[in-house]
Amino acid sequence: MLAGVFLGSQLVTFPLLMLALPAVIGVLTSLVLAAVIRNADRPLATSWPSFGIRELLGSYRLRTGGDRDFAWNWVSRLLIGVAYVGVQTFAVFFLTDTAGLSTEAAAGEYARITAISTPVSIVCFLLSGYLSDRLGRRKAFVIVGALPGVLRGAERARAALRRCEVVRPPGPLILRAD
Repeated sequence: MLAGVFLGSQLVTFPLLMLALPAVIGVLTSLVLAAVIRNADRPLATSWPSFGIRELLGSYRLRTGGDRDFAWNWVSRLLIGVAYVGVQTFAVFFLTDTAGLSTEAAAGEYARITAISTPVSIVCFLLSGYLSDRLGRRKAFVIVGALPGVLRGAERARAALRRCEVVRPPGPLILRAD
């Protein structure tokens, strides 16, 4: 991932190359892996099984064997990943529009931020998983992990309420935001 971010930040002035080169690298890597990796565990199928839309949609079902904690773990990881990608796609726009950086400078800053945040995130994920397993206190880690988001939401709500002004006309109470 870090190599892709670095490559993208270096090719920001060449948009076609920035998008095409990682795709070409991915396809070539997939072809090399397909040629090198052998699956000796299963014999080659003589016929294809029936595979329709129902089987396709059924293949995406999360099979946890009844372990609800495991299912919630994967669902939460999915949502965290979606949120992280959303922030990442917005970051360069934010740096160019709000911070006033050029596209090249924003791409360089984004690469630097990603190079720092990714290893830190991996270390924190591994450490919190280890501690959670050792202490047996998963809920405590979930609450502590959610606390910054809750506090940030409360701070934004308080700031929004400070910008509002209550106007008391003769009729019903009206809340107006400037």
